Amino acid sequence: MYLQTGEAKYGKSIMERVIDPTTTLSDTVKCVLVSFDSTMRSNLSVGMPIDLMCYERDALAVRKRRRFEQGDPYFSALSKEWSAGVRGGFWALARARVGRVRRSAGRHPEPTASFIHRRRRGS
Repeated sequence: MYLQTGEAKYGKSIMERVIDPTTTLSDTVKCVLVSFDSTMRSNLSVGMPIDLMCYERDALAVRKRRRFEQGDPYFSALSKEWSAGVRGGFWALARARVGRVRRSAGRHPEPTASFIHRRRRGS
């Protein structure tokens, strides 16, 4: 079981997509840090420092511990690489096909995704 403190709802999907029973402890730590980075971007009440503690199954002794402070070189690089990877992955996805909405008498349609996208880019 992996436990993340803070606002788990924002970064939880990252851990659910990446971590499985075969994931190494090192990769799990990396995933948890990426999850925290995503949580911090989504919720201003979550921030540095991050205190990380790991212990082995059935052991009551802490074997690994680290505090990540604001500006930590590893965490900063991880955050930049994750952001670039997410943006790259997003732009590589197939384009969504959105049909035109026809106006009904007296009703205004919701804006289509393409309208929202153009409006944001043009702002």
